[in-house]
Amino acid sequence: MNIKTKILLIVGITVVISVGVMTYIISNNVAKHTQAFTYQIADETAHRYGFEVKAELEKAMEEARMLELAFWQLKLAGNVDRRILDQILIKTILHDPKLLGSWMLWETNAYDGRDKEFVNTEGHGPTGRVNSYWHWDKDKIVVEPNIDWDTSEWYQIPQQRKKETLTDPYVYKVSGKDMLLISTIQPIMQEEKFHGVAGIDYKLDALQDKVKQLKVLENGYSALFANNGMYVAHHSSTLVGQTLGESAEDKALMEAIKSGKRYETIITKDKSLGEEVYRLSIPIIIGETDTPWAFVVNIPTRTITELAVETRNSVILIGGILGLLMIIVLMIMMNRLINPITIMSRRLEKTVSHQTDRIEELPVESRDEVGILAKSFNTMARHLNSSREKLEDVNQEIRVLNEELEQRVEERTEELSQANQELVQSEKMASLGRLVAGFAHELNTPIGVAVGTASTLQNKTKFINQLLEQEEVDEEELLAALETVDEASELTLSNLRRASNLVNSFKRTAVDQTSEEVRRFDVKLTLEDVVNTLHNKFKRTDIKIQLNCSDKLNIYSIPGALEQILTNLIMNSWIHGFDEGKNGGNIVIAIQLVEQRLKIEYSDTGKGIAPEVLEQVFEPFFTTNRVGGGSGLGMYICYNIVTTQLEGSMMCESVVGEGVVFKIEFPVTV
Repeated sequence: MNIKTKILLIVGITVVISVGVMTYIISNNVAKHTQAFTYQIADETAHRYGFEVKAELEKAMEEARMLELAFWQLKLAGNVDRRILDQILIKTILHDPKLLGSWMLWETNAYDGRDKEFVNTEGHGPTGRVNSYWHWDKDKIVVEPNIDWDTSEWYQIPQQRKKETLTDPYVYKVSGKDMLLISTIQPIMQEEKFHGVAGIDYKLDALQDKVKQLKVLENGYSALFANNGMYVAHHSSTLVGQTLGESAEDKALMEAIKSGKRYETIITKDKSLGEEVYRLSIPIIIGETDTPWAFVVNIPTRTITELAVETRNSVILIGGILGLLMIIVLMIMMNRLINPITIMSRRLEKTVSHQTDRIEELPVESRDEVGILAKSFNTMARHLNSSREKLEDVNQEIRVLNEELEQRVEERTEELSQANQELVQSEKMASLGRLVAGFAHELNTPIGVAVGTASTLQNKTKFINQLLEQEEVDEEELLAALETVDEASELTLSNLRRASNLVNSFKRTAVDQTSEEVRRFDVKLTLEDVVNTLHNKFKRTDIKIQLNCSDKLNIYSIPGALEQILTNLIMNSWIHGFDEGKNGGNIVIAIQLVEQRLKIEYSDTGKGIAPEVLEQVFEPFFTTNRVGGGSGLGMYICYNIVTTQLEGSMMCESVVGEGVVFKIEFPVTV
């Protein structure tokens, strides 16, 4: 990378970082101000639209108040025809097309005491009570009696509260059809006594049309909720009449509606828009009712961040253009300053590439810094040419010495390799020697017993011959002698059999450990031979050897290699793990065949291996028992056999005080 590129790279990185920092700061500030501004707009919009909806409901409530006031004044006048009350109801809905109907229901004989005279007459039910419901039916106004007042909230709640009431949307049968509507209800009260109700039914369609027309910024929408969480109006008509769900957001909104409090939050995924939105809920309280409603605006958060994104993009574009202009100006200046040096470098390169024996001096064409640089270079070239000649002579001497050194290194390497092989073979022979010593000691006992019993047998045979040579033979003495002969024969035979088994086991083990022949063999029998040959080391200790292997596990492999590995591991545990048998413990050898691979897990409960030693356990000539005659090749031989001869893997795990685990794995043929 030349100087020009380096300078351009440094300046370019500086420009990019500067533009990035500037963009981050500006966009972050714009995002904050935009968010605050949008939240302010949302708040003003919610209050303005909420006030409009509240005004509509207050108007309906005021109509109910006027009905109650008019009806009571007529009652006070005395004996006023009930038809006048009906005319008032009709005129109430005539002047406001948004109203679905107006109605009244007096308690029994509460108005004029003449309920019996009006039983089942036009506009009255079977009770004869003042009970009229005037409502629109298409393009005409019709009347029918109110029904189900004894079980419906529109009558029971005002009767209990004795205050004006705004009902939640409910289904009522109008002209034989179920219709979802809301009612503003004024109880007819006098001296704390309940006489009946007067109410106005409001068309939900009117509220739906009004809310649906309200625009919240460009992509937002508004919704109107009753006190019970039911959608009264929504830009999606399918939701009208449904209630809020069980999600955490809906429960929080429901709690805010019930308590009549302002509520704002961020919704991760809005049901209607399918994206993240900012939600603001404004309570709507009508008159003296204690069932507040809520007007809710929902604005996509992307709308809030769009201005910040546009500003950020503009800043990036402007910064990129400015940075590009700076780089272009810098390139022009760099060309004027660095071109002379570039020309000098090219001439030097040509000189060096064409003249391998000498460095040619450069022409001095100016007296500025470049000229001074050329003079200095020429002085350096003269010194280098002189040094180069001396260096060539020294290099020639070094080449000769290197050739001699390489030859010596090869000779020493070959000698070390041969010595290493001899050491490894010596270790193998030493291992075999330990087997022979153990075998001889183990064989000594049964042969000694057999010799002793044979001597006893010889003496008893001579004694029997002496008895038989006498004229009279004592039968008891003869039978006792024969019984002794039989016992001696049996004892001799059993010990000779034991000696024979030991010899056979040793023959298999010794032959296998000195052979690299691949053959089919019984894994468990082979390992039992190894354990038997080492029995002399463990028979006077508290060390238990447990072999976990299938009885029918026969494989094609190198039995001698496996025996060498197990011999070294067992002796390693005896020497290092159990302090030459002074400490007790367990050795477990678990073997299993998994997918044509023989897996061996060898573990003992000895004193374990320290972490710093564990890292070097497979290195040649590394031992912690140098004083005791350790060669440091036992584990190296095991590792070398597993990884090279058997083409497998071997690893060691240990915790000081808990023992050691060797895991061996290599491919076999069944």
